[in-house]
Amino acid sequence: MGKIYDTYLQYGVESNVAIKYENMKLPVTTYRTTSIENLMSKYGVKKEEAKRIKKCIQRQPISIDVVQKLLENSNYVCCCCKGMKSDSFIIHHLVEYEISQDNSYDNLAVLCLNDHDLAHREKGISIKLTIEQIRQSKRNWEKQVQIHNIATAKGDQKNEILVKLPIYKQLEEQIVILTNSINDKEKIIQRSESYYDSEILKYKSKIKELEEQKKNLEKQVTALALQIDKMDMEQASERYKKALDCFFDGNILGAISEISAANLQNDYSKIITSEKELCNSYKQNADSWILRSQLLSIQCEYDEAKESALKGLDLYRKLCSINYDENIELYIEQIEQVGSVFYNTGDYQNAIHIFQQGAELCFQLCDDNMNSNAFVFTKLIQNIGACYYSMNESEKSLEYLNSALQFFEEISLSEEYNEKFIPFFDLMHLVVLSNLGQTYSKLKDIPKSLEAYLKGMPICEKLANANLDNEVYTEGIFKNLNGLAMCYFYEIKNYNEAQKIFLQALPYGLKMFEKRGKQYISELADLYHNICATYLFQENYSELINYSEKALQFYNQMGTELSDTIAMQKVDTLLYSMIGSSKKKIGIERISEYFNEALNLCAKYPNNYDAQEYPALLKSVYTKLCNN
Repeated sequence: MGKIYDTYLQYGVESNVAIKYENMKLPVTTYRTTSIENLMSKYGVKKEEAKRIKKCIQRQPISIDVVQKLLENSNYVCCCCKGMKSDSFIIHHLVEYEISQDNSYDNLAVLCLNDHDLAHREKGISIKLTIEQIRQSKRNWEKQVQIHNIATAKGDQKNEILVKLPIYKQLEEQIVILTNSINDKEKIIQRSESYYDSEILKYKSKIKELEEQKKNLEKQVTALALQIDKMDMEQASERYKKALDCFFDGNILGAISEISAANLQNDYSKIITSEKELCNSYKQNADSWILRSQLLSIQCEYDEAKESALKGLDLYRKLCSINYDENIELYIEQIEQVGSVFYNTGDYQNAIHIFQQGAELCFQLCDDNMNSNAFVFTKLIQNIGACYYSMNESEKSLEYLNSALQFFEEISLSEEYNEKFIPFFDLMHLVVLSNLGQTYSKLKDIPKSLEAYLKGMPICEKLANANLDNEVYTEGIFKNLNGLAMCYFYEIKNYNEAQKIFLQALPYGLKMFEKRGKQYISELADLYHNICATYLFQENYSELINYSEKALQFYNQMGTELSDTIAMQKVDTLLYSMIGSSKKKIGIERISEYFNEALNLCAKYPNNYDAQEYPALLKSVYTKLCNN
């Protein structure tokens, strides 16, 4: 632009207005002597603008050299937004001119009009640029501009930096000395004298070597500048910035001193402390998200449960990005928990995907030793098998469960395993065997089902003798005992053996009910119902009545809204109660009560096959009992 534009900038007028007045050929001297009314009528200047500009041009102008330096160092854009908000700019006084009358470089900054307004906001307003914020942004931006200019500079611009470096100066001085030596010798010797010719060649060779060193140094400085140019100075540490200042002033030793090993080690120690605090915060928050997901799952709020679980898992993933070795095992354990949340919500496909992620990580970490990674790995594998079982893909389920079983059988034979008792290992082994027993039973492979459950019996005994006060062990023992008893009862028809094992399972069922109440009430009611059935086949009607009454107590606690499966088990129990009451001569009134309750329950589930078949059987049995 022209002189008019430059002059307005010296008075702190915004660049877009200065351009306008340059185009209008309206110099500061004319503006100063022209009234506001004439500025409005003759030049079309708005009244508020005229007042503002007249106030600006009453000041002492900023030196044109200061203006030029300021604009060049800021690349003619705002030091705060880097030109993102506007191309127009204004030279802003950090401490207001009316207070300081300070036009020095240190009291000035290039701002866009938007950030200039923010800088002049009243105190107390939340969005306001402070003097220190602007000063820091100016320092960072000017450094960024300087680095960019060096990275892209050619000729004189680059030499301005290079000549400050002592090593570069030394190279140039040596080259000059050698060049002068050659010139001097060439003046005093004859070309035919081989000795002097040889010495001159030696000097020229040395000069060539030094020139190569200069070029190499230039390349290194340029490469460093190009690398630094990619950085955001706002993100750089103060130590880093000070080192750059020293380097660009030619003080390499000062730069190295600023980022000395001792200083950096001290900074690193502080970072490690901060990192540990951050990791602990991440972990606490992640654990809370996952606990929330588990509680929501119990409340059947499945979508929110899954969302919370994934948030917690994402935080554990961030923990691994900070310190992989220290947090990867925790991350894998949480993958198992989050996958279980998806499993409990019935989202088996996504549960499989999550479990597989954990299994892949475990596989990378597992070695020949028996360690926690191996346990979690096996748990994840068996969980995938459980998912496929729930999706009615029993063959696929067996594939994963047998893989898990193979691991446990190999470990069970190792010396390390036999030297110490590891309850969790035994529990996981037992869970896999129980799930295999259940899966084989579903596939009607009764011999293999029985084999799996029987393999679990020594483990049940081992865990029971350890008296572990933890409900997960109680549940593991109960599941295997109950599954084995069901196999004897329904598949093999060995009612005596079934009864013996059902009774073994009963204390564990009661303990589970004490811990979690409603969550296990159906399992306990079903157990009493099955025990009742075994006494029916033994014709032990006293015990039949005893256990049928206990079963009915638990069924009644579940209320009137039952699933059709549980409802039919209750009908079964009512039928057993009818038979037992008849045999013990309790009276027709009680038998009638059981009969009517059973009929009414069948009527509530008209679409259930058993509910359709039961009434005829109930009436037939009731008639016989009444006739007796």
